[in-house]
Amino acid sequence: MDYVNVPKDILKIREKYLMGLGKRELISLAVAGVVGLPLYFKFKDLIGVQAIYVMLIVIIPIIFAGFYEDDGIYLEKKVWYIIKFYTSKPIRVYKSNNFYKQIENKAILNKKLIKVIKRK
Repeated sequence: MDYVNVPKDILKIREKYLMGLGKRELISLAVAGVVGLPLYFKFKDLIGVQAIYVMLIVIIPIIFAGFYEDDGIYLEKKVWYIIKFYTSKPIRVYKSNNFYKQIENKAILNKKLIKVIKRK
């Protein structure tokens, strides 16, 4: 009988478009280029060749956001989860009144009160 091997985790298979990069990576590189190149040429007139450092400081987080993925969760989703965690209300712990403990405490107090009354 013929069969085809299917990967166990089919969700990790991504469609590659150009040079082994997916759509998300290509978009992040394009955005980094669109933001970085004009920034470089603008600062090149002001500070010279060191403008490359300004450009790198701006485009590296953009590229990182496009390429980062941990357990199938992208960077912006992970940042959203962190913000949501720290801004949400803490988990409320269920507390109940133990009526049996209250009755027991009342009985103990009554016994002590009776002892005090008998002494007088």
